[in-house]
Amino acid sequence: MSMPIPSSLLRNAAAAGSLIALLALPFTASSAPTMAGSWYMGLQAGMAEIDPDGPGDEWEPWIATGRIGFFPTNQIAFETRLGTGLSDDEANNEDLDLDHLIGTYIVAHALTYQNSFSLYFLGGLTQAEFDLDPGGRESSELELAFGAGLDIYLDNDLALNIEYMRYQNDADGNYDFSSINAGVTWFH
Repeated sequence: MSMPIPSSLLRNAAAAGSLIALLALPFTASSAPTMAGSWYMGLQAGMAEIDPDGPGDEWEPWIATGRIGFFPTNQIAFETRLGTGLSDDEANNEDLDLDHLIGTYIVAHALTYQNSFSLYFLGGLTQAEFDLDPGGRESSELELAFGAGLDIYLDNDLALNIEYMRYQNDADGNYDFSSINAGVTWFH
């Protein structure tokens, strides 16, 4: 035997569901900068951390990266990055400088609020090469990368950007390479 559900409970549940959907709409609606068919390019500067696994200090050089991406669908982009070191850093009587990094990533804008801001997550592959003095050049394999960031839209064509990026989590256990970046992004 089933018990009837009171109509007042159904009305309250429907009203609560409608209110939740209405409040969530701005967070799920596509924003012009992240719509299918748009592309972007950006420049970032960041403080990197190259942390050898094992005894020793870490290096913290400044880096610069250029980014270019395309949205094949709303909220999802494919991105390529090229970067280089702006400064070197010394630890354990060794100077380390980032010669270059190159990577390709999938960027998912998970939370976009109108044309104000967008929170995104990214993952992909990065290859980096470092100059170590003394000791010569250190090259890396293609490694998995991941990160998260925030675009703050100044208008539909321009955004300020801040992110954390783990460029490499070396599978061989030699080092980890991450950075905190800030920059500007132009959308078209």
